[in-house]
Amino acid sequence: MTLVALLLAASAVDLDRTVQVPSGDLRVLNLPLKTRPAALELEYQATSPVRVIVIPKSEESRLRAGRDYREISSTSLEQSGKLRVLLATPGEYAVVVDNRQDAENRVAVRLRGSLQYDTTPGPARYLPRQRRILVITSSLLFFCGVCWFAGRRLWAVTGGRRRPAPPPPSE
Repeated sequence: MTLVALLLAASAVDLDRTVQVPSGDLRVLNLPLKTRPAALELEYQATSPVRVIVIPKSEESRLRAGRDYREISSTSLEQSGKLRVLLATPGEYAVVVDNRQDAENRVAVRLRGSLQYDTTPGPARYLPRQRRILVITSSLLFFCGVCWFAGRRLWAVTGGRRRPAPPPPSE
């Protein structure tokens, strides 16, 4: 189930979805950010207390197995709440609605919010002075080495001969 599969070129995507979570279980909504950072704002309302968690997609198997996992942001166990997360690194993320605390009731959760992509260009970054000097010097040395190597090969092919002078014009 993909929450945002299209519209990656848009600057904002509105989210509005109702999720049914069985008792003692969780639901995962995939959130792919392929190209650029984004801010996720979620507001949720549930029929009984749930926990909403944002994790990297790679941590989903650890969460399901009950092992320690790395979360980006989460809410406490509540019936309604808000969540604002800055997803600075493009990649695969998951929004998890966790109902494992309640082993008796099925929960309906309405998720509303938006995914606001960062459209401002980042500041230009420059290498430090020492690194710039190193890059320029190594580039020039490589260029000179290629010229020397190619020149040696050409000199060997031509035998180091100079071109003979053209014959004098005949009258």
